[in-house]
Amino acid sequence: MGVSLNKSSDLLQIGTTDQLTATLSPANASNAGLTWTSSAPTVATVSSTGLVTAGLAGTATITVTTADGSKSASCALTVTTIFAGAYSDGTKDVPCYWAGTTLQSLGGSLTNNAEALSPCVVSGGTIYTAGYYYDGTKNIPCYWAGTTLQSLGGSLTNNAYAFSIAVSGGTVYTVGYYFDGSKNVPCYWAGTTPQSLGAASHTMPMPSR
Repeated sequence: MGVSLNKSSDLLQIGTTDQLTATLSPANASNAGLTWTSSAPTVATVSSTGLVTAGLAGTATITVTTADGSKSASCALTVTTIFAGAYSDGTKDVPCYWAGTTLQSLGGSLTNNAEALSPCVVSGGTIYTAGYYYDGTKNIPCYWAGTTLQSLGGSLTNNAYAFSIAVSGGTVYTVGYYFDGSKNVPCYWAGTTPQSLGAASHTMPMPSR
């Protein structure tokens, strides 16, 4: 009898959850009982089905143990706060996020101002952050998966911004708005495909730090 987990390490924000999945070997074991434990229940708890709930910032080890043979597998978990923003490098604003107190600059070969906006989300151990960057003539909506920049499409000819993000079923969803020449129009992007949400009757304020 053996057991393995779908993740050997994981990253969660405070108050969020993630599902760990255990696989038994052989799959047709006569006694498929499992016990889940957390080394630091104040940092994270785990249910009898492997659902991990993040508590306080810190580290914990989530362990699953077989009833038959006491074989085990573990996942090293880090729970932290993640905030996005920007800092000045002396010539421009550089998008970034902080995981706890650790600064991570966000990439994309950007030569002008850019900004990442909270809240961030974590999916599959990757931090996703929405924001925008200036291309020399207008602001371009975008998101970062980890530190990799993804511009958001839609044949936009004026300023546009993405300021909220979620990941579901492997697709990244961002919410924001674009200027149509007379007003700001709310929209979302599924992946990089835009969908307008109806014209606002007045302009909306630009997101700010």
